[in-house]
Amino acid sequence: MYCEVLIKNFLKKYQLNTHEYEIFSFFATHGPGSIDELAPFISSETRDNDVVFDDNSFSYVKEEECLIATESLIAKNILNITNQDIIDELKAILPSDEDTEAVEIPNLGEIELTIKGGKMAIELFKEVYGWNHKVMWGREINISSTQIRLFNTTVENIKQHINDCFGHVKKDIRKISCPNPIGPWWNRHWLRFPNGVTVDIDVCANFECL
Repeated sequence: MYCEVLIKNFLKKYQLNTHEYEIFSFFATHGPGSIDELAPFISSETRDNDVVFDDNSFSYVKEEECLIATESLIAKNILNITNQDIIDELKAILPSDEDTEAVEIPNLGEIELTIKGGKMAIELFKEVYGWNHKVMWGREINISSTQIRLFNTTVENIKQHINDCFGHVKKDIRKISCPNPIGPWWNRHWLRFPNGVTVDIDVCANFECL
């Protein structure tokens, strides 16, 4: 109940309707993508949402309503469609081509949060849901079929990341490297960090982290 009150206050503060909120929170949580491809999944996911708003309606978004809500969020500068100018701008931030693995850049044409939308997302997850965004948006990439590289802001956050995401599959972890300090990195372009650490995790060949 308390969380529902906070969500309603969030909607009021940013003048979002329920459909806009669901689309916004989906992209904030799941990352960039095409609305045409994601609409069926968004619709299915929100069908099971148990948040009830003031008009006694649930926040279920039908597939045909996803585009309408998305276009509204683009008009409000909360979402944008990734074009070549945005990609070039993000690539220009990187110190060198060698650092491209430390960032996630949306693909051309994908919908992603703007800087404004990103600030809203951090507020939503921190103030409404109480999530630690520094742990939640730590970056993971597959170096090989048996090695995963983790990025985060501090050694403490790396340890929490490993515990939260890999604690249930410890038996499949063969080795965790010593932390390695790095320069600028981000998992989402609107959540940037000037420095951080990485560790490499060696896992079994049949490793699956569900």
